[in-house]
Amino acid sequence: MSVALGQKVGQRQGPAHGLVMTARMRETLRVLHMSQVDLERFIVAQVDGNPLLERFDPPAFAAEGPMRAEAWGPDDATLRVQAGPMSIRERLLRQMMRAMPDGTDRRIGATLIDELDASGRLTADRADLARRLDVAQERIEAVRQRLMRFDPVGVAAVSLAECFAVQLQEQNRFDPAMAALLANLDMLARRDMTRLRAVCGVDADDLADMIAELRALNPRPWIEDLAEPVRTRIPDLIVRYGENSTWCLVAGQDPSDTVGLNMSLAERLGGLRREDERRRVAGWLSGARWLVHALARRQRSLMVVGEHILFRQADFMMRGPEALRPLTMRRVAEDLRLHDSTISRIVANKHVATPFGLFPLKFFFSAVVEGTNNEVRSAEAARAHIRRLIRNETADLVMSDERIVQALHRLGFVLSRRTVVKYREGLGIGSSFERRRIYRSAEKTGTVRRTSRTPSGRAVPLLT
Repeated sequence: MSVALGQKVGQRQGPAHGLVMTARMRETLRVLHMSQVDLERFIVAQVDGNPLLERFDPPAFAAEGPMRAEAWGPDDATLRVQAGPMSIRERLLRQMMRAMPDGTDRRIGATLIDELDASGRLTADRADLARRLDVAQERIEAVRQRLMRFDPVGVAAVSLAECFAVQLQEQNRFDPAMAALLANLDMLARRDMTRLRAVCGVDADDLADMIAELRALNPRPWIEDLAEPVRTRIPDLIVRYGENSTWCLVAGQDPSDTVGLNMSLAERLGGLRREDERRRVAGWLSGARWLVHALARRQRSLMVVGEHILFRQADFMMRGPEALRPLTMRRVAEDLRLHDSTISRIVANKHVATPFGLFPLKFFFSAVVEGTNNEVRSAEAARAHIRRLIRNETADLVMSDERIVQALHRLGFVLSRRTVVKYREGLGIGSSFERRRIYRSAEKTGTVRRTSRTPSGRAVPLLT
């Protein structure tokens, strides 16, 4: 397995071989650490500030809904991994990249998106934004008007009335009567229907229809992002079942496929004669080449480390978390001849789709616990077994912590009761007394309860 990337990034240095960190090297290490969302923002900023960089649409990967791909093996559970919906921020940024070719407009749009509140309203003062961005206030307003018509429609409105008006305009349902209704939403809140009918110039039936139309609109286009977010829509890495009946690793989305160097423009600008212009172009060219190489190196690093994790945790792909083996970042660093901190940066904020679901890469690093017959076992595997044992219990057979200790010993784990309690509480699972009470309560009501609350208000999941 090639590890030449270590010669460039994070190579282990002895005390006598100090490494001077340049600004570019620090940026390269920062790129290694970024999540997909942070990397997308970074790329947008780099492309906006460098005319020699051009952006391409990423290659098609998965359709909406369940992940689609060729057959990876019999009953491959990876095919059931959900490609969760993009966050609204990601959708807006993607639409902005396609609809706004101008770099300044993109910079304005990205700033407006960052300024939205929890409902999707723009509460920031536009005059202040104009000073911060050094652009005319009219240009900010023009970008905002376009942003409001992206999906979801109504984002970046400054008021509820404007949010509704834009949605109605897009549906071709905005007329003078509806404009009058939106201008008098306070009357609607007071249920002053008599005055509303007079202001809008409609009868009671028409007003009822108009109110029904308003209720069908989305008053808070950003609100869905307040739900528990999907960790990643397209995984950084995907484990596939190969043609030779072995597991292999492929990239989920390669950021280096979306950015390139505009060579034709670079060649045209190469003929400039003024020294200051040539220096500026040289800076652009150097920055563009650095970004392209940094993104490619990030992807190579991620693939090398991911393949090694797959090699070390091969049993996981067949049996799940209960088959995890002890593994530390130091061990991987020594195997690949990289620095520990480089491994930490590479796996941070990265996710892999496996036959058992979507996992952070850090999940595969687990502390060592004592096993029977002088073996070493994975602490994460012990947690997985605890979760399974409790998941399979019933109201008549609730396992105490001592019984869990005994069951784990039969599975090859030597853990104290105190350690089992620590792991159980870390999983958010209540004591046997709390679980028994919840099971019995569920039996009496005829409902299946997944969580309850203790008298102190703590959530007690039955299944984790």
